[in-house]
Amino acid sequence: MGAVLVVVVVVVIGAAILAMSGKDLTLQGRLYDESGNPITGATVDLEGFDVLQTNEFGGYRFTGVQAGKYQIEITARGYETIFQELNVQGSLFDSTVAQNFTLDPAGFGSISGQFVADDPTYNYIGDRLFIGKEEFNISPEGSFSLTNLTAGKNTLIYQSAEYLDIERVFTLLEGSNPDLEDIELSPAAEISGNLTSHVRKDLILDLDIRVEGVSDDQIEVMENGDFRIRNLEVGETYTIRISKEGYDTRDYEVEVERGVNQILGFSVVESGVIPFLSKVEDNALQLFLTNLDGTTITQLTFDEKMEPFAEYIEDSIIYFLSTRDRVRPTIGGNGFLVYAASTDGGNAQKITDYIDDFGRIVPNFSAKRMANVTLGYDEDEKDRRLGVMDLVGENRVDIDYVEDGTFNDIVLSDNGAYIYYFMQDKQDTVNGIYRANTQTGNSSLLVTRPNPLIYDVSHDGNRMLYSSYNSGTGLTELYLLTVSTGQDKRVLQTAAGMSQFQFIGTSDNEIVYQAFKNGANNVYHMDIDENTETQWTFFSGVEGVEAVYQQADYVLYQTNVGLYMIDPSQPVDKVLVTKRVARYTGYDF
Repeated sequence: MGAVLVVVVVVVIGAAILAMSGKDLTLQGRLYDESGNPITGATVDLEGFDVLQTNEFGGYRFTGVQAGKYQIEITARGYETIFQELNVQGSLFDSTVAQNFTLDPAGFGSISGQFVADDPTYNYIGDRLFIGKEEFNISPEGSFSLTNLTAGKNTLIYQSAEYLDIERVFTLLEGSNPDLEDIELSPAAEISGNLTSHVRKDLILDLDIRVEGVSDDQIEVMENGDFRIRNLEVGETYTIRISKEGYDTRDYEVEVERGVNQILGFSVVESGVIPFLSKVEDNALQLFLTNLDGTTITQLTFDEKMEPFAEYIEDSIIYFLSTRDRVRPTIGGNGFLVYAASTDGGNAQKITDYIDDFGRIVPNFSAKRMANVTLGYDEDEKDRRLGVMDLVGENRVDIDYVEDGTFNDIVLSDNGAYIYYFMQDKQDTVNGIYRANTQTGNSSLLVTRPNPLIYDVSHDGNRMLYSSYNSGTGLTELYLLTVSTGQDKRVLQTAAGMSQFQFIGTSDNEIVYQAFKNGANNVYHMDIDENTETQWTFFSGVEGVEAVYQQADYVLYQTNVGLYMIDPSQPVDKVLVTKRVARYTGYDF
Protein backbone atom coordinates (compact mmCIF):
# COMPACT_ATOMS: atom_id res chain seq x y z
CA MET A 1 0.00 0.00 0.00
CA GLY A 2 2.88 2.42 0.88
CA ALA A 3 4.54 2.04 -2.52
CA VAL A 4 1.27 2.66 -4.27
CA LEU A 5 0.69 5.79 -2.20
CA VAL A 6 4.08 7.26 -3.16
CA VAL A 7 3.38 6.72 -6.85
CA VAL A 8 0.04 8.50 -6.57
CA VAL A 9 1.63 11.53 -4.87
CA VAL A 10 4.31 11.85 -7.53
CA VAL A 11 1.74 11.67 -10.28
CA VAL A 12 -0.40 14.40 -8.69
CA ILE A 13 2.57 16.75 -8.22
CA GLY A 14 3.79 16.11 -11.74
CA ALA A 15 0.34 16.88 -13.14
CA ALA A 16 0.19 20.10 -11.12
CA ILE A 17 3.59 21.23 -12.41
CA LEU A 18 2.56 20.47 -15.97
CA ALA A 19 -0.66 22.40 -15.48
CA MET A 20 1.37 25.35 -14.16
CA SER A 21 3.66 25.46 -17.20
CA GLY A 22 2.54 28.30 -19.45
CA LYS A 23 0.81 29.97 -16.50
CA ASP A 24 1.23 33.74 -16.19
CA LEU A 25 3.52 34.75 -13.33
CA THR A 26 4.07 38.08 -11.59
CA LEU A 27 7.64 39.25 -11.00
CA GLN A 28 7.84 41.96 -8.37
CA GLY A 29 10.21 43.39 -5.81
CA ARG A 30 11.88 46.49 -4.40
CA LEU A 31 15.18 48.32 -4.83
CA TYR A 32 17.17 49.43 -1.75
CA ASP A 33 20.37 51.32 -1.14
CA GLU A 34 23.08 49.98 1.21
CA SER A 35 21.22 51.51 4.20
CA GLY A 36 17.93 49.79 3.31
CA ASN A 37 16.22 52.92 2.01
CA PRO A 38 13.97 52.53 -1.08
CA ILE A 39 15.34 53.85 -4.39
CA THR A 40 12.63 55.67 -6.31
CA GLY A 41 12.67 56.51 -10.02
CA ALA A 42 15.14 53.75 -10.88
CA THR A 43 14.78 52.13 -14.31
CA VAL A 44 14.00 48.41 -14.40
CA ASP A 45 14.34 46.81 -17.86
CA LEU A 46 13.17 43.19 -18.09
CA GLU A 47 13.83 41.43 -21.39
CA GLY A 48 10.65 41.36 -23.49
CA PHE A 49 8.66 43.83 -21.36
CA ASP A 50 8.10 47.59 -21.25
CA VAL A 51 10.63 49.46 -19.14
CA LEU A 52 9.36 50.43 -15.66
CA GLN A 53 10.40 52.96 -13.08
CA THR A 54 10.28 52.18 -9.38
CA ASN A 55 7.54 53.85 -7.33
CA GLU A 56 7.86 55.89 -4.13
CA PHE A 57 8.49 52.68 -2.18
CA GLY A 58 11.20 51.50 -4.58
CA GLY A 59 8.82 48.88 -5.97
CA TYR A 60 8.46 47.41 -9.45
CA ARG A 61 6.02 44.83 -10.87
CA PHE A 62 5.85 42.86 -14.13
CA THR A 63 2.75 40.79 -14.92
CA GLY A 64 2.16 38.14 -17.58
CA VAL A 65 5.66 36.68 -17.16
CA GLN A 66 6.21 33.08 -18.28
CA ALA A 67 8.57 30.80 -16.42
CA GLY A 68 12.09 30.97 -17.85
CA LYS A 69 15.36 32.89 -17.93
CA TYR A 70 15.39 36.67 -18.53
CA GLN A 71 18.02 39.41 -18.65
CA ILE A 72 17.28 42.28 -16.28
CA GLU A 73 19.01 45.67 -16.22
CA ILE A 74 18.58 48.13 -13.36
CA THR A 75 19.95 51.66 -13.50
CA ALA A 76 19.68 54.55 -11.07
CA ARG A 77 21.62 57.78 -10.97
CA GLY A 78 24.43 57.55 -8.41
CA TYR A 79 24.37 53.75 -8.25
CA GLU A 80 26.17 50.94 -10.00
CA THR A 81 24.18 49.36 -12.82
CA ILE A 82 22.91 45.83 -12.24
CA PHE A 83 22.85 43.57 -15.27
CA GLN A 84 22.20 39.90 -14.65
CA GLU A 85 20.19 36.85 -15.65
CA LEU A 86 17.09 35.92 -13.64
CA ASN A 87 15.60 32.43 -13.56
CA VAL A 88 11.91 33.09 -13.02
CA GLN A 89 10.03 30.06 -11.67
CA GLY A 90 6.67 29.99 -9.91
CA SER A 91 5.86 27.64 -7.06
CA LEU A 92 3.10 25.10 -7.03
CA PHE A 93 0.67 27.28 -5.10
CA ASP A 94 2.00 30.80 -5.71
CA SER A 95 2.27 32.57 -9.09
CA THR A 96 4.09 35.58 -7.61
CA VAL A 97 7.90 35.65 -7.82
CA ALA A 98 9.60 38.11 -5.44
CA GLN A 99 13.04 39.51 -6.25
CA ASN A 100 14.56 42.45 -4.35
CA PHE A 101 17.82 44.19 -5.25
CA THR A 102 20.35 46.27 -3.32
CA LEU A 103 22.29 48.80 -5.39
CA ASP A 104 25.83 49.82 -4.55
CA PRO A 105 26.70 53.52 -4.69
CA ALA A 106 28.77 54.62 -7.63
CA GLY A 107 31.38 57.35 -7.82
CA PHE A 108 30.89 60.50 -9.87
CA GLY A 109 32.96 62.08 -12.60
CA SER A 110 32.93 65.02 -14.99
CA ILE A 111 33.85 65.35 -18.65
CA SER A 112 33.72 67.89 -21.49
CA GLY A 113 33.68 67.66 -25.26
CA GLN A 114 33.06 69.39 -28.57
CA PHE A 115 30.91 68.53 -31.60
CA VAL A 116 32.45 69.60 -34.91
CA ALA A 117 30.20 70.24 -37.94
CA ASP A 118 31.15 70.89 -41.55
CA ASP A 119 29.48 74.31 -41.17
CA PRO A 120 31.41 76.37 -38.59
CA THR A 121 28.41 78.71 -38.17
CA TYR A 122 26.00 75.90 -37.31
CA ASN A 123 23.86 76.55 -34.22
CA TYR A 124 23.39 73.45 -32.06
CA ILE A 125 20.29 74.74 -30.25
CA GLY A 126 17.63 72.09 -30.84
CA ASP A 127 20.08 69.20 -31.09
CA ARG A 128 19.91 66.64 -28.28
CA LEU A 129 22.57 65.02 -26.08
CA PHE A 130 21.89 62.03 -23.82
CA ILE A 131 24.10 60.17 -21.38
CA GLY A 132 22.17 56.98 -20.78
CA LYS A 133 18.56 58.11 -20.45
CA GLU A 134 19.29 61.60 -19.08
CA GLU A 135 19.35 64.60 -21.41
CA PHE A 136 21.96 67.39 -21.19
CA ASN A 137 22.42 70.78 -22.83
CA ILE A 138 24.69 71.58 -25.77
CA SER A 139 25.95 75.12 -26.18
CA PRO A 140 25.09 76.98 -29.42
CA GLU A 141 28.74 76.45 -30.50
CA GLY A 142 28.55 72.67 -29.95
CA SER A 143 30.47 72.28 -26.68
CA PHE A 144 29.26 70.43 -23.61
CA SER A 145 30.48 70.12 -20.03
CA LEU A 146 28.95 67.35 -17.90
CA THR A 147 29.31 66.92 -14.14
CA ASN A 148 28.01 64.48 -11.56
CA LEU A 149 27.93 61.60 -14.01
CA THR A 150 27.96 58.09 -12.63
CA ALA A 151 31.48 56.65 -12.93
CA GLY A 152 31.93 53.60 -15.08
CA LYS A 153 30.75 52.66 -18.53
CA ASN A 154 28.45 55.30 -20.10
CA THR A 155 26.79 55.77 -23.48
CA LEU A 156 26.74 59.16 -25.24
CA ILE A 157 23.90 59.67 -27.73
CA TYR A 158 23.67 62.68 -30.07
CA GLN A 159 20.56 63.38 -32.21
CA SER A 160 20.02 66.09 -34.80
CA ALA A 161 17.90 66.81 -37.84
CA GLU A 162 20.96 68.16 -39.68
CA TYR A 163 23.54 65.49 -38.83
CA LEU A 164 23.65 61.73 -38.45
CA ASP A 165 22.98 60.36 -34.98
CA ILE A 166 25.95 59.25 -32.92
CA GLU A 167 26.09 56.59 -30.22
CA ARG A 168 29.44 56.27 -28.46
CA VAL A 169 30.42 54.22 -25.39
CA PHE A 170 33.08 55.67 -23.04
CA THR A 171 34.42 54.86 -19.58
CA LEU A 172 34.22 57.61 -16.96
CA LEU A 173 36.62 57.68 -14.04
CA GLU A 174 35.81 59.22 -10.69
CA GLY A 175 36.66 62.91 -10.55
CA SER A 176 37.74 65.02 -13.50
CA ASN A 177 38.37 63.26 -16.83
CA PRO A 178 40.31 64.42 -19.88
CA ASP A 179 38.20 66.01 -22.59
CA LEU A 180 36.72 63.66 -25.16
CA GLU A 181 38.24 63.89 -28.61
CA ASP A 182 36.33 66.20 -30.97
CA ILE A 183 33.22 64.44 -32.28
CA GLU A 184 33.03 64.87 -36.04
CA LEU A 185 29.49 65.13 -37.49
CA SER A 186 28.24 63.94 -40.88
CA PRO A 187 25.33 65.64 -42.70
CA ALA A 188 21.92 63.93 -42.36
CA ALA A 189 18.28 64.40 -43.28
CA GLU A 190 14.98 63.99 -41.44
CA ILE A 191 11.41 63.50 -42.68
CA SER A 192 8.58 64.99 -40.64
CA GLY A 193 4.80 65.07 -40.75
CA ASN A 194 1.68 65.01 -38.63
CA LEU A 195 -0.70 62.09 -38.00
CA THR A 196 -3.95 64.07 -37.95
CA SER A 197 -6.77 62.41 -39.89
CA HIS A 198 -8.32 64.14 -42.88
CA VAL A 199 -12.02 64.07 -41.99
CA ARG A 200 -12.32 63.95 -38.20
CA LYS A 201 -8.96 65.59 -37.35
CA ASP A 202 -8.17 62.82 -34.85
CA LEU A 203 -4.61 62.07 -33.78
CA ILE A 204 -3.79 58.59 -35.12
CA LEU A 205 -0.83 57.79 -32.88
CA ASP A 206 -1.01 54.01 -33.42
CA LEU A 207 -0.65 54.24 -37.20
CA ASP A 208 1.86 51.79 -38.64
CA ILE A 209 4.74 53.62 -40.36
CA ARG A 210 7.20 51.59 -42.42
CA VAL A 211 10.16 53.01 -44.31
CA GLU A 212 12.18 50.87 -46.68
CA GLY A 213 15.75 50.53 -45.41
CA VAL A 214 15.05 52.31 -42.11
CA SER A 215 14.90 50.66 -38.69
CA ASP A 216 11.96 51.18 -36.35
CA ASP A 217 14.07 53.06 -33.80
CA GLN A 218 14.62 55.83 -36.37
CA ILE A 219 10.85 56.50 -36.43
CA GLU A 220 9.51 58.61 -33.58
CA VAL A 221 5.86 59.58 -32.95
CA MET A 222 5.15 62.40 -30.50
CA GLU A 223 2.02 62.80 -28.35
CA ASN A 224 0.86 65.81 -30.40
CA GLY A 225 0.74 63.67 -33.56
CA ASP A 226 3.99 64.94 -35.06
CA PHE A 227 6.32 62.24 -36.32
CA ARG A 228 9.87 62.25 -37.59
CA ILE A 229 12.05 59.75 -39.39
CA ARG A 230 15.60 60.48 -38.30
CA ASN A 231 19.14 59.77 -39.34
CA LEU A 232 18.63 59.56 -43.11
CA GLU A 233 21.25 59.78 -45.82
CA VAL A 234 21.19 63.08 -47.72
CA GLY A 235 20.16 62.70 -51.38
CA GLU A 236 18.60 59.26 -50.92
CA THR A 237 14.99 58.45 -51.88
CA TYR A 238 12.85 56.78 -49.21
CA THR A 239 9.46 55.07 -49.63
CA ILE A 240 7.17 55.56 -46.64
CA ARG A 241 4.09 53.37 -46.17
CA ILE A 242 1.39 54.30 -43.67
CA SER A 243 -1.36 51.84 -42.78
CA LYS A 244 -4.09 51.28 -40.22
CA GLU A 245 -7.42 49.49 -40.36
CA GLY A 246 -10.14 51.96 -41.33
CA TYR A 247 -7.70 54.28 -43.14
CA ASP A 248 -6.23 54.34 -46.63
CA THR A 249 -2.89 52.57 -46.98
CA ARG A 250 -0.60 54.94 -48.84
CA ASP A 251 2.98 55.09 -50.06
CA TYR A 252 4.95 58.32 -50.18
CA GLU A 253 8.27 58.62 -51.99
CA VAL A 254 10.58 61.33 -50.69
CA GLU A 255 14.00 62.34 -52.00
CA VAL A 256 15.50 63.96 -48.92
CA GLU A 257 17.62 67.04 -48.72
CA ARG A 258 19.73 67.97 -45.76
CA GLY A 259 17.76 68.92 -42.65
CA VAL A 260 14.01 68.57 -42.13
CA ASN A 261 11.91 67.43 -45.11
CA GLN A 262 8.14 67.83 -44.97
CA ILE A 263 6.17 65.19 -46.92
CA LEU A 264 4.22 67.06 -49.59
CA GLY A 265 0.56 66.05 -49.68
CA PHE A 266 0.84 63.83 -46.63
CA SER A 267 -2.52 62.98 -45.08
CA VAL A 268 -4.04 60.24 -42.93
CA VAL A 269 -7.29 59.64 -44.78
CA GLU A 270 -10.23 57.63 -43.51
CA SER A 271 -11.19 54.73 -45.80
CA GLY A 272 -14.18 55.27 -48.05
CA VAL A 273 -15.31 56.55 -51.43
CA ILE A 274 -17.77 59.21 -52.57
CA PRO A 275 -19.57 59.36 -55.95
CA PHE A 276 -19.98 62.70 -57.68
CA LEU A 277 -20.93 64.17 -61.03
CA SER A 278 -18.60 66.23 -63.18
CA LYS A 279 -18.61 67.53 -66.73
CA VAL A 280 -16.18 66.10 -69.27
CA GLU A 281 -14.83 67.48 -72.54
CA ASP A 282 -18.13 67.18 -74.45
CA ASN A 283 -19.80 69.08 -71.58
CA ALA A 284 -21.85 66.04 -70.60
CA LEU A 285 -22.22 65.04 -67.00
CA GLN A 286 -20.57 61.76 -66.06
CA LEU A 287 -20.30 59.75 -62.87
CA PHE A 288 -17.00 59.73 -60.97
CA LEU A 289 -15.72 58.12 -57.79
CA THR A 290 -13.18 59.63 -55.39
CA ASN A 291 -11.53 58.73 -52.13
CA LEU A 292 -12.19 61.14 -49.27
CA ASP A 293 -9.48 63.67 -50.10
CA GLY A 294 -9.76 63.62 -53.88
CA THR A 295 -6.32 62.17 -54.58
CA THR A 296 -7.69 59.15 -56.49
CA ILE A 297 -10.53 59.89 -58.90
CA THR A 298 -12.04 57.30 -61.25
CA GLN A 299 -14.53 57.94 -64.07
CA LEU A 300 -17.31 55.32 -64.01
CA THR A 301 -19.57 56.31 -66.95
CA PHE A 302 -18.50 57.34 -70.45
CA ASP A 303 -21.70 57.38 -72.56
CA GLU A 304 -22.49 60.99 -73.50
CA LYS A 305 -26.21 60.06 -73.45
CA MET A 306 -26.06 58.69 -69.91
CA GLU A 307 -26.32 62.01 -67.99
CA PRO A 308 -26.42 60.46 -64.47
CA PHE A 309 -28.62 62.04 -61.83
CA ALA A 310 -29.34 61.52 -58.08
CA GLU A 311 -26.32 59.29 -57.39
CA TYR A 312 -26.26 57.20 -54.19
CA ILE A 313 -23.61 54.77 -52.92
CA GLU A 314 -24.21 51.67 -50.81
CA ASP A 315 -21.38 49.23 -50.15
CA SER A 316 -19.69 48.75 -53.55
CA ILE A 317 -22.69 49.77 -55.72
CA ILE A 318 -23.60 53.27 -56.92
CA TYR A 319 -27.22 53.75 -57.98
CA PHE A 320 -28.33 56.64 -60.14
CA LEU A 321 -31.05 57.81 -62.55
CA SER A 322 -30.60 58.39 -66.27
CA THR A 323 -32.68 59.44 -69.28
CA ARG A 324 -30.41 57.44 -71.61
CA ASP A 325 -33.21 55.11 -72.71
CA ARG A 326 -35.48 57.99 -73.81
CA VAL A 327 -38.52 56.34 -72.26
CA ARG A 328 -41.75 58.28 -72.77
CA PRO A 329 -43.66 58.35 -69.45
CA THR A 330 -47.42 58.04 -69.52
CA ILE A 331 -47.76 61.53 -68.03
CA GLY A 332 -45.20 63.14 -70.36
CA GLY A 333 -41.75 64.58 -69.78
CA ASN A 334 -38.49 62.67 -69.52
CA GLY A 335 -38.46 59.09 -68.33
CA PHE A 336 -35.79 58.32 -65.74
CA LEU A 337 -34.68 54.74 -65.24
CA VAL A 338 -32.44 53.31 -62.51
CA TYR A 339 -28.86 52.28 -63.30
CA ALA A 340 -26.11 50.85 -61.13
CA ALA A 341 -22.33 51.02 -61.39
CA SER A 342 -19.72 49.12 -59.42
CA THR A 343 -17.02 50.95 -57.50
CA ASP A 344 -14.61 48.51 -59.16
CA GLY A 345 -15.46 49.94 -62.59
CA GLY A 346 -17.03 48.34 -65.65
CA ASN A 347 -20.06 49.43 -67.64
CA ALA A 348 -23.08 50.72 -65.75
CA GLN A 349 -26.02 48.32 -65.83
CA LYS A 350 -29.70 49.23 -66.19
CA ILE A 351 -31.77 48.06 -63.21
CA THR A 352 -35.27 49.14 -64.29
CA ASP A 353 -36.43 46.68 -66.98
CA TYR A 354 -40.20 46.71 -66.55
CA ILE A 355 -41.52 50.02 -67.93
CA ASP A 356 -45.15 49.23 -68.88
CA ASP A 357 -47.54 51.82 -67.45
CA PHE A 358 -44.53 53.85 -66.38
CA GLY A 359 -44.68 57.45 -65.18
CA ARG A 360 -42.65 59.78 -62.99
CA ILE A 361 -40.47 57.90 -60.50
CA VAL A 362 -39.08 59.00 -57.13
CA PRO A 363 -36.56 56.46 -55.81
CA ASN A 364 -35.19 55.68 -52.39
CA PHE A 365 -32.08 53.67 -53.18
CA SER A 366 -31.49 52.81 -49.54
CA ALA A 367 -34.92 51.14 -49.42
CA LYS A 368 -34.45 49.60 -52.92
CA ARG A 369 -37.90 50.91 -53.83
CA MET A 370 -39.39 53.77 -55.79
CA ALA A 371 -42.66 55.63 -56.09
CA ASN A 372 -44.35 55.85 -59.48
CA VAL A 373 -46.92 58.46 -60.52
CA THR A 374 -48.75 57.38 -63.65
CA LEU A 375 -52.06 57.87 -65.49
CA GLY A 376 -55.21 56.71 -63.81
CA TYR A 377 -58.23 55.27 -65.54
CA ASP A 378 -60.08 58.23 -67.16
CA GLU A 379 -59.87 58.80 -70.89
CA ASP A 380 -59.26 62.55 -70.43
CA GLU A 381 -55.90 61.69 -68.83
CA LYS A 382 -56.40 64.05 -65.92
CA ASP A 383 -56.39 61.44 -63.19
CA ARG A 384 -53.26 60.11 -61.50
CA ARG A 385 -52.29 56.95 -59.64
CA LEU A 386 -49.55 56.69 -57.04
CA GLY A 387 -47.83 53.36 -56.53
CA VAL A 388 -44.71 51.87 -54.99
CA MET A 389 -42.54 49.25 -56.70
CA ASP A 390 -39.06 47.78 -56.60
CA LEU A 391 -36.20 49.29 -58.61
CA VAL A 392 -36.77 46.80 -61.42
CA GLY A 393 -40.26 48.29 -61.88
CA GLU A 394 -42.18 45.25 -60.65
CA ASN A 395 -44.16 44.24 -57.56
CA ARG A 396 -46.25 47.41 -57.65
CA VAL A 397 -48.49 48.27 -54.72
CA ASP A 398 -51.18 50.89 -55.47
CA ILE A 399 -51.20 53.64 -52.85
CA ASP A 400 -53.68 56.35 -53.85
CA TYR A 401 -55.70 57.83 -56.68
CA VAL A 402 -56.87 61.35 -57.58
CA GLU A 403 -59.37 62.06 -60.38
CA ASP A 404 -58.22 65.52 -61.39
CA GLY A 405 -55.13 66.48 -59.44
CA THR A 406 -51.51 65.80 -58.63
CA PHE A 407 -49.11 64.06 -56.28
CA ASN A 408 -46.10 66.06 -55.08
CA ASP A 409 -43.38 66.04 -52.38
CA ILE A 410 -43.17 62.25 -52.48
CA VAL A 411 -40.79 60.76 -49.91
CA LEU A 412 -40.18 57.07 -49.11
CA SER A 413 -38.75 56.12 -45.72
CA ASP A 414 -35.29 54.56 -45.84
CA ASN A 415 -36.60 51.26 -44.48
CA GLY A 416 -39.12 51.15 -47.33
CA ALA A 417 -42.12 50.72 -45.02
CA TYR A 418 -43.89 54.07 -45.53
CA ILE A 419 -44.50 56.69 -48.19
CA TYR A 420 -45.41 60.31 -47.53
CA TYR A 421 -46.93 62.54 -50.22
CA PHE A 422 -48.92 65.72 -50.82
CA MET A 423 -52.14 65.11 -52.77
CA GLN A 424 -54.20 67.89 -54.29
CA ASP A 425 -57.20 68.04 -56.63
CA LYS A 426 -58.85 70.86 -58.53
CA GLN A 427 -61.84 70.86 -56.16
CA ASP A 428 -59.61 71.19 -53.06
CA THR A 429 -61.31 68.21 -51.46
CA VAL A 430 -58.26 66.04 -50.81
CA ASN A 431 -55.58 68.66 -50.18
CA GLY A 432 -53.05 67.59 -47.57
CA ILE A 433 -50.11 65.41 -46.63
CA TYR A 434 -50.78 61.69 -46.47
CA ARG A 435 -48.90 58.67 -45.17
CA ALA A 436 -49.36 55.13 -46.48
CA ASN A 437 -48.08 51.66 -45.70
CA THR A 438 -46.14 50.49 -48.75
CA GLN A 439 -47.14 46.85 -48.23
CA THR A 440 -50.89 47.26 -47.78
CA GLY A 441 -51.47 50.60 -49.48
CA ASN A 442 -53.53 51.80 -46.50
CA SER A 443 -53.23 55.59 -46.23
CA SER A 444 -54.26 58.32 -43.79
CA LEU A 445 -54.42 62.10 -43.91
CA LEU A 446 -51.87 63.71 -41.57
CA VAL A 447 -51.64 67.43 -42.31
CA THR A 448 -54.06 70.00 -43.69
CA ARG A 449 -52.03 73.14 -42.98
CA PRO A 450 -51.83 75.64 -45.87
CA ASN A 451 -49.07 75.30 -48.47
CA PRO A 452 -47.23 72.36 -46.86
CA LEU A 453 -43.88 71.23 -48.22
CA ILE A 454 -42.38 67.86 -47.24
CA TYR A 455 -38.61 67.86 -46.69
CA ASP A 456 -37.75 64.48 -45.21
CA VAL A 457 -39.01 61.54 -43.17
CA SER A 458 -37.12 59.55 -40.55
CA HIS A 459 -35.51 56.21 -41.34
CA ASP A 460 -38.37 54.25 -39.74
CA GLY A 461 -41.08 56.46 -41.25
CA ASN A 462 -42.42 57.65 -37.87
CA ARG A 463 -41.40 61.31 -38.15
CA MET A 464 -41.74 63.90 -40.90
CA LEU A 465 -40.14 67.32 -41.41
CA TYR A 466 -42.34 69.76 -43.31
CA SER A 467 -42.93 73.49 -43.59
CA SER A 468 -46.17 75.43 -43.78
CA TYR A 469 -47.27 79.05 -44.03
CA ASN A 470 -48.67 80.58 -40.84
CA SER A 471 -51.09 83.36 -41.74
CA GLY A 472 -51.09 84.55 -38.13
CA THR A 473 -47.36 85.31 -38.08
CA GLY A 474 -46.84 85.73 -41.81
CA LEU A 475 -43.95 83.29 -41.58
CA THR A 476 -43.16 79.93 -43.13
CA GLU A 477 -42.50 77.60 -40.20
CA LEU A 478 -40.82 74.22 -39.91
CA TYR A 479 -42.75 71.43 -38.20
CA LEU A 480 -41.94 67.98 -36.89
CA LEU A 481 -44.80 65.50 -37.03
CA THR A 482 -44.48 62.31 -34.93
CA VAL A 483 -47.07 59.81 -36.15
CA SER A 484 -46.91 57.42 -33.18
CA THR A 485 -47.85 60.17 -30.72
CA GLY A 486 -49.83 62.46 -33.02
CA GLN A 487 -47.63 65.39 -31.95
CA ASP A 488 -47.24 68.15 -34.53
CA LYS A 489 -44.45 70.33 -33.14
CA ARG A 490 -43.13 73.62 -34.51
CA VAL A 491 -39.34 73.22 -34.73
CA LEU A 492 -38.25 76.58 -36.08
CA GLN A 493 -40.23 79.77 -35.81
CA THR A 494 -39.28 80.59 -39.36
CA ALA A 495 -37.83 78.65 -42.22
CA ALA A 496 -37.04 81.79 -44.19
CA GLY A 497 -33.60 81.59 -45.75
CA MET A 498 -33.33 77.91 -44.79
CA SER A 499 -33.77 74.79 -46.89
CA GLN A 500 -32.79 71.16 -47.50
CA PHE A 501 -33.89 70.01 -44.03
CA GLN A 502 -33.08 66.32 -43.52
CA PHE A 503 -32.66 63.76 -40.77
CA ILE A 504 -29.09 62.65 -40.21
CA GLY A 505 -28.63 58.94 -40.94
CA THR A 506 -31.00 56.79 -38.89
CA SER A 507 -31.54 59.45 -36.21
CA ASP A 508 -35.05 60.81 -35.76
CA ASN A 509 -33.84 63.63 -33.51
CA GLU A 510 -30.92 65.26 -35.36
CA ILE A 511 -31.37 67.27 -38.53
CA VAL A 512 -29.03 69.11 -40.86
CA TYR A 513 -29.90 71.96 -43.21
CA GLN A 514 -28.58 74.91 -45.16
CA ALA A 515 -29.29 78.44 -43.94
CA PHE A 516 -28.50 81.98 -45.06
CA LYS A 517 -27.47 83.97 -42.00
CA ASN A 518 -25.16 86.92 -41.46
CA GLY A 519 -24.64 87.34 -45.18
CA ALA A 520 -23.51 83.77 -45.96
CA ASN A 521 -24.89 80.30 -46.65
CA ASN A 522 -23.71 77.65 -44.19
CA VAL A 523 -24.56 74.20 -42.86
CA TYR A 524 -26.39 73.99 -39.53
CA HIS A 525 -27.27 71.14 -37.19
CA MET A 526 -30.20 70.93 -34.80
CA ASP A 527 -30.88 68.63 -31.88
CA ILE A 528 -34.68 68.61 -31.87
CA ASP A 529 -35.25 67.34 -28.33
CA GLU A 530 -32.73 69.80 -26.89
CA ASN A 531 -33.88 72.57 -29.25
CA THR A 532 -30.25 73.57 -29.90
CA GLU A 533 -28.81 74.79 -33.16
CA THR A 534 -25.11 74.46 -34.02
CA GLN A 535 -23.33 76.05 -36.97
CA TRP A 536 -21.16 73.43 -38.70
CA THR A 537 -19.51 75.53 -41.42
CA PHE A 538 -18.23 79.10 -41.38
CA PHE A 539 -18.10 80.44 -44.91
CA SER A 540 -18.26 84.14 -45.59
CA GLY A 541 -17.89 86.34 -48.61
CA VAL A 542 -18.04 84.85 -52.09
CA GLU A 543 -18.00 81.16 -51.09
CA GLY A 544 -21.10 79.64 -49.56
CA VAL A 545 -23.08 76.41 -49.31
CA GLU A 546 -25.30 75.63 -52.30
CA ALA A 547 -26.43 72.07 -51.58
CA VAL A 548 -26.46 69.66 -48.63
CA TYR A 549 -26.97 65.89 -48.90
CA GLN A 550 -25.79 62.60 -47.42
CA GLN A 551 -23.68 59.76 -48.77
CA ALA A 552 -21.87 56.83 -47.14
CA ASP A 553 -22.74 57.98 -43.57
CA TYR A 554 -21.29 61.45 -44.24
CA VAL A 555 -22.94 64.84 -44.67
CA LEU A 556 -21.73 66.37 -47.92
CA TYR A 557 -22.09 69.99 -48.88
CA GLN A 558 -21.25 71.78 -52.06
CA THR A 559 -20.12 75.33 -52.61
CA ASN A 560 -19.20 77.28 -55.73
CA VAL A 561 -15.62 76.05 -55.11
CA GLY A 562 -15.98 72.32 -54.53
CA LEU A 563 -17.39 69.39 -52.58
CA TYR A 564 -16.82 69.17 -48.82
CA MET A 565 -17.72 66.57 -46.20
CA ILE A 566 -18.58 66.26 -42.51
CA ASP A 567 -18.61 63.25 -40.22
CA PRO A 568 -21.76 64.06 -38.19
CA SER A 569 -20.37 62.22 -35.15
CA GLN A 570 -17.36 64.56 -35.09
CA PRO A 571 -18.03 67.61 -37.30
CA VAL A 572 -15.08 69.58 -38.65
CA ASP A 573 -15.39 72.65 -40.88
CA LYS A 574 -14.13 72.80 -44.50
CA VAL A 575 -12.87 69.25 -45.16
CA LEU A 576 -12.45 69.37 -48.93
CA VAL A 577 -13.15 66.26 -51.03
CA THR A 578 -12.68 67.58 -54.56
CA LYS A 579 -13.03 70.74 -56.63
CA ARG A 580 -14.13 68.87 -59.76
CA VAL A 581 -17.75 68.32 -58.79
CA ALA A 582 -20.83 69.64 -60.59
CA ARG A 583 -23.91 70.66 -58.60
CA TYR A 584 -25.70 67.81 -56.85
CA THR A 585 -29.30 67.40 -58.04
CA GLY A 586 -30.63 64.43 -56.09
CA TYR A 587 -33.82 63.66 -54.21
CA ASP A 588 -32.41 64.48 -50.77
CA PHE A 589 -34.08 67.88 -50.64
